[in-house]
Formats: sequence, C-alpha cells, structure tokens
Amino acid sequence: MLYWGVLQAIGAAGIIALPAIRFSPPLRFLGGVVLLAAHELLLGYAGDTFVLRYAHGGPQGVFGWGALLLFSTALCGEIKGRSRRRSSLSFLAFGIFLIACGVLLSKALPVSKDLVSAPYVLISAGLSSLTFLLFFLLVDCAAVRLPHLTILGRNALLLYVIHEALAAAGGAAFGHDAGRPAVAAGAVCIYLLCYLVAWTLGRRGIYLKL
Repeated sequence: MLYWGVLQAIGAAGIIALPAIRFSPPLRFLGGVVLLAAHELLLGYAGDTFVLRYAHGGPQGVFGWGALLLFSTALCGEIKGRSRRRSSLSFLAFGIFLIACGVLLSKALPVSKDLVSAPYVLISAGLSSLTFLLFFLLVDCAAVRLPHLTILGRNALLLYVIHEALAAAGGAAFGHDAGRPAVAAGAVCIYLLCYLVAWTLGRRGIYLKL
C-alpha cells in the first residue's frame, strides 16, 4: 500500500500550484476554484473509497490542497504593495468571503478533512486569512514581538518530524487509550522537548530548510 503523509501532500500540492505562481492573483484564485471543482467531480464519479484509504486524501486529495495553496498565494499577491490598512481589509474581506462560501457549500457537501472536500478547503482558507490578519495587526501594525513563536517557526519542519516521532513513541509505550492526565502530561513533555531543540538550534544559528 502506498504510504501517504502530510509531507507528501504538501510537496505534491506545491508542484501543482507552482506553474500558476506567475499568473495574476485573480487567475490563481480561478485556478483554485477549477482544482476544487475537479476534485469534487472525481469524488462524485469514483466515490470516496480511494481517497479515504490514505491520510490527507491521498494522491487525489492533492487537488484540494493545491486549491488551498492557490487561494493563499492569490491573496498575498493581491495585497503586495498595498498600505497596511488596505491589506488588513483585504485579509478580512477574503476570509469572510471564503468562510461564507464554504458554509453555503456545506449544505450540499460534507465538511471533511479526510475527503479534502470543497467546503473544508474554503473554510480552512478563510480561517487562515483571518488568523494571518491577527498576527499582521499584532506584529506589523502594533510592533508586538513574539520571540517564542519565532524560535519555533525557524525550524518548523524539523520540529514537526520530532513531534511525530515522540508522539508515536508515547503511543507505543502507553497505548492509545491512556487517560486525559497522561495525554496532557505527554503533550506538555513533547512541547517542552521540541522547544528545547528549537531554542538550542536557534542559539547556534542552525536552521534546517528544504
């Protein structure tokens, strides 16, 4: 059976979105809509058995993740060179618009991460836009510094791999039916270990990138 994880999904979505990067933001947005429509058509024609066989929608789910990436690049391309006020309004309007579209589509289609369904992608893109707006207002507009998040973000990919390995080791050692106190303690330990790794690498100026 083909192994398919989050890193494969991210890489494949990037390959799909890469040819559209040189296009204008409206064309990128349109490309995202086309990818979502194609994904939903495939789901309707072939069913969801193949998609649900793998994590993150498997190879077919790449169309949905690619659409999410195109929506994000369309927004970033649209605000390039704009004032902070206009950028903030764009993030707000874009986020509300995508969430509204996702909610409307959810009347006919499921909101499912496993299927990478159109409502899920639209709502996720909208929430991401509003989350980005929050940090944009804090960091770029209000000049608030968040060194804690900066340390984690500089080696995010490595920390993702480490936390997956630690979580798998914890599951093997204590089982997957541990009580809430054990789960909470494990989460705190994983977080602290990841932060320690990130802090140590940051102090030494080591940043692992692809």
